[in-house]
Amino acid sequence: MKGIENFGGVNSNNKYCTDNQGNLKSYNEKIADFKNLLIKTNDLEDEQAEKMAKEKLKQFPAWKNIKI
Repeated sequence: MKGIENFGGVNSNNKYCTDNQGNLKSYNEKIADFKNLLIKTNDLEDEQAEKMAKEKLKQFPAWKNIKI
């Protein structure tokens, strides 16, 4: 991603929430991505990592109103 036009919604804060075309990833895709990162970097169990991922995603505008 070289310029602001390459980020999802033309917003550089969305670079981790979008695919290569700049489309917002689905909630389930982001949960899986983040959960796997937490497992890999923090040696967490699957269930604990998923819970943490869901809590963190509630802080992002795209998913702040999602029911978990």
